[in-house]
Amino acid sequence: LAQAASAQVERHALFFGGRPRSAISKMRAFIVLVALGSPAAAFLVTPEQVHVTLGRDPTTAVNVQWHLKLDSDGDASGAMQLHHLLAATKPAVKYWPASEDESTAHLTQDGKTWPFTKELTDKVSTCESSWDATACLATDTIDATSVVYVAGLMPNTLYKYRVSADGGATNKLFSVKTQPVQTAGDPRGPNNYPEMTYALWGDLGDFNGQARPIMEREALAGKLDMVLHVGDFAYNFNSDDGKNGDAFMRDMENLYAYVPTMPLPGNHEDSAHFNQYTQRFRGVASNTKPLNSYPEFANQNMTNSWYYSFQTGYLNVIYFSSELYFDGQYRAQRKDQYDFIVAELKKANTPEMRAARPWLVLAAHRPMYCSADGDCDGDATNLREGVEVNGTREHGLEQLFHDYGVDLFVCGHIHNYERTYEIHPKWNAKAPYLSGWTEKKTVNPRAVTHYLTGAAGNVERHEHFTRPAAFWDASRVTSYGWSRMTVANGTHMKLEFVQTDSWLPFWEEGKVADSVWLVQEHHGMRSSSVVAAGVAAPVSMSSNSKLAVARPPALAEAVEAPALA
Repeated sequence: LAQAASAQVERHALFFGGRPRSAISKMRAFIVLVALGSPAAAFLVTPEQVHVTLGRDPTTAVNVQWHLKLDSDGDASGAMQLHHLLAATKPAVKYWPASEDESTAHLTQDGKTWPFTKELTDKVSTCESSWDATACLATDTIDATSVVYVAGLMPNTLYKYRVSADGGATNKLFSVKTQPVQTAGDPRGPNNYPEMTYALWGDLGDFNGQARPIMEREALAGKLDMVLHVGDFAYNFNSDDGKNGDAFMRDMENLYAYVPTMPLPGNHEDSAHFNQYTQRFRGVASNTKPLNSYPEFANQNMTNSWYYSFQTGYLNVIYFSSELYFDGQYRAQRKDQYDFIVAELKKANTPEMRAARPWLVLAAHRPMYCSADGDCDGDATNLREGVEVNGTREHGLEQLFHDYGVDLFVCGHIHNYERTYEIHPKWNAKAPYLSGWTEKKTVNPRAVTHYLTGAAGNVERHEHFTRPAAFWDASRVTSYGWSRMTVANGTHMKLEFVQTDSWLPFWEEGKVADSVWLVQEHHGMRSSSVVAAGVAAPVSMSSNSKLAVARPPALAEAVEAPALA
C-alpha cells in the first residue's frame, strides 16, 4: 500500500510543483495517503515570496510572511489544501544566531495562515468558518498567506532562518539582522546607535525593474539595514489575476527576505481598496486600528499597513497614504489618518523621543513638491493645502509638517529623481507648483527637505522633466536608480542617488549621481504657535551636547549643491 501511494504521488507530482493529470487522480492519491494516516502529506505546499518586516520591538522581533500557491484549477483540491492549512496546521519559523550551528535552532509557531483573496470576494468568511469547496473555489482566486511573529531575539544580531507552511521547514535558508539598541557606556551619552544604511525607492515594477539587481547584491552582502519602499509595486499586484504580483514578490525574495522592508501603498495598489497590497503586507507591525470597514477585509482584523509609524536607530518614521487624498470614498479614513499623524507628530516632539530619535522622517507615495509635469500641480496642492470639500480645504499637511519639525519627506510617484533644498510654506496662486521659499540650506535647514526617488524602473519607464528646475531644486536626474540613506548619527545624514541604467557600461554600474550631507544640529518644533505642553523646543546638538559628534571628513565639499540637470 505504501509503495502504491508513493508511486501515485510521484506519477502525478501531487502538490510538489508538478500538475496532476485529473481531479480523479488527485483524489485517489489523497485517499491512499489519508489511509496511511498522513493527511498532512497530501497538503504540503511550498512557501514562496518570503519577506520580513520589523516586529513590535524591532530590536528583538521580526515578522516573517510568505505566500502559498494552492491548486485551484477548477476542482476541489485547492479548497482541501486551504481548509487543511487554516484548520489543521500552524506556520512555523526555525531560527538561530548565524554565529551558531543549526542544531541550536528554536522553533516558533506564533502565527497564522489566512485565505488570500486576489480581488473582491465574499468567500473569505466561508473559507475561514467552514470547509465548503464550492464556495471557496467559485472562482480561480484563492491562495493562502502566512505570518509568523518571531520574538525574543537579541538586538543587532544576524539570524539564519527557515520557514514552514505545513510540516518540516523548507530547505531554503534565509538570514536577517535585528535592529540595534542604544550603545551603552558611550562617552557621548546613552542615545547612540551604530551607523545605519537604508534603501529608499518607489515605483519598482517586475518588468524593467532596473534597480533590483544591484539592490539585491547590496542586501545579500549585508550592506543594507532596512528598505523603505514608498509605494507602487510590481505594476501591478493585481495584473493577470495576481500572477504579476506573485512573480514580483518571488523576484524580490532575495531582497525582501534578507532585509526588513517597510512598505506603503501607491496609486498602483488602489484596486479593490488596496486589497492585494494589504494582504501581501499584513505582517506589518502596525500601530493603527485594523481595516475592518471594507468588504475585502471584513471579519479578518486586517492589519492597517496604509499608515503607521516605526522607529529605527536615530530615525522616527511616520508613513501615511497619499492615496486617501484622491478618492472621496476614503474621507473618513483620511480623517483617521490625519488624526494619527497629528498624534504621532506630538509624540515625536516630546523631549524623550527627540533625544532618542532626533531625525523625524515622513513618507508617502506622492510628492508635495516636484517640477516634472502636471502631477506637480493639483495633486501636490491636495497634499500641501488639503482636499477641497464644499469650498473648504481639509487635512492639509505642509504647515503641519513645518511646525512640528519634520526633517525629511520621502516620496516617489514621479519616475525620476528630484531633491529640493528646505522649503518654507508659502502659497503661489499663479503657479502652485512654485509655492514655497527657501534659503538653500543643507546645514541646519529651518524647513522640510523634500526627497523624491521614484526611478527604480517599471513598464512605464522614465518620466521626463518638461519644466525648468524650480528655485528650490537642488538636484534633478532622469535616470533609473535607487537612493541610499546613511544615518551617521543624530546630526548627520547622507543621501545618495545610485544610477542603475542598463545602458551604462558595467564599470559605471552603481554610479552615484547625486550626494549630499544633510546636517541638523537643532531638531525640534519650528513654530511657537503650535507648541503645546509636553512638546519639545528645538533640541540643540551643539558641541556641548551629549549627542554631538565630529563631522564626517570633507563635509564642506559634500554639502554643496550639485549643478542642476
